[in-house]
Amino acid sequence: MNKFDSKEEAVKKLRKEIVDALRKENEESRHSTLLLSGGSTPGPLYKDLNENYDAFSKTTIGLVDERFVPTTSEHSNERLVRDLFSNSKNIVGMVHNETDHVDNIMIAREHYKVFCEKLDVVVLGMGADGHTASLFPDDPNSDLVMEIDEDNLFNTNAPNLPMRRITCSKSLLTKAKRIFLLIFGEEKLRILTNNELNLPIHKLLRERKDIEIYYA
Repeated sequence: MNKFDSKEEAVKKLRKEIVDALRKENEESRHSTLLLSGGSTPGPLYKDLNENYDAFSKTTIGLVDERFVPTTSEHSNERLVRDLFSNSKNIVGMVHNETDHVDNIMIAREHYKVFCEKLDVVVLGMGADGHTASLFPDDPNSDLVMEIDEDNLFNTNAPNLPMRRITCSKSLLTKAKRIFLLIFGEEKLRILTNNELNLPIHKLLRERKDIEIYYA
């Protein structure tokens, strides 16, 4: 675990690692992919990336999860990412049919083939309940998606509004070449380091013991 005295220092160090990883992929295969989490925690990181990465034309950006809301909604992760990544035109969203979540997942899966075929960098967050992406404890759909051996997108349900969610499967997330987890605050650290718990974040950490944790 990488521990820092301030959020600013954690963001700066993580940004450098992500930029270096993307540039390496661009040099080796001429294209890179990046999946991002929503929420307020990674906002400063994304702003820093937008200002310090100079090869957005070579990188396709997507989301690890999304709320099933219009992209104009204040709850939309896609809206957040598009606002913060003003220098990128290659952003792939998850919501395409706002009225039918079953039809939408089929459309979104087509758009996400680029990540299923090649996934370079994933940036994860974690909720106070131990969820990551939209993989929630005590949600039957999330349990299924945690276990299924399929690199794809699925619908899950959150315990709070907006309840309908879209998420990458654990199988897809853990195929990434590098996975970063960014968390802030002592409460989240206590949950993360409690080996007696079996929450979604712990299951991912057991699957990929090389997840790089950045904490402040």
